[in-house]
Amino acid sequence: MTRRHWSDYASQIFFDDAINKLVLANSTYARTTPRDTTKSDDGIYNEVPNKELMPGGVTASGSGYAAAITIDASLLTATASTPAISAAGIVNAASGAAGLAPGAWVNSYGTNLAAASYAAQSSDLVAGYLPTKLQNVGVQIHGKSTFLDYVSATQINALLAADSNTGAVSVSVTNAGGMSNSVSATLQTFLPGLFEQSGFVLAVRPSDSTIINGTCAGVPGYPTAASARPGESARNF
Repeated sequence: MTRRHWSDYASQIFFDDAINKLVLANSTYARTTPRDTTKSDDGIYNEVPNKELMPGGVTASGSGYAAAITIDASLLTATASTPAISAAGIVNAASGAAGLAPGAWVNSYGTNLAAASYAAQSSDLVAGYLPTKLQNVGVQIHGKSTFLDYVSATQINALLAADSNTGAVSVSVTNAGGMSNSVSATLQTFLPGLFEQSGFVLAVRPSDSTIINGTCAGVPGYPTAASARPGESARNF
């Protein structure tokens, strides 16, 4: 018998009572009281239609028993939803300012952008570069594919490719559900922005790759410091 619980399946397998008696006679299954339930008085077994077809053809096999069990199931494939970009949903990833610029990080906001949250791994890199397709999700800006670092249902983080154009450009998202609406954003030559955390601008000390974050809070895989030392250089992002 198989019962469905959302996306999980709970199953119960019934064997011939003669086999059950042999197995339960083994010392491993020693019990203080005799067996009190057989198939004839098992409420779950007896409520199932065609229950006479359920006991498996069990045969002795070495120190145990073997049986072939056939399960009939109908599986449904989830249908991907068409992505949609929100109005004013294209912003600088660091500052949150509307618009974008070549070589800068941009966040796209909307709905159904990706089936699940996923950050690019080293295995996703293509010839050492971030992929232009991540979990079957892509972002096109001014007809060019962008490099993707993170995708989720409501947000995509992308790095723009070089582009000498400026002015209004179209932005769209594609995934397994199709192509999104096209929204217009302003492509600028420069759109400065600094990443911050807990009110502090993030920086990196080039000499030892220490992340300077104002709090010394840990960052997996990197040393951290609360502040830069006098006279040393730091790179802001």
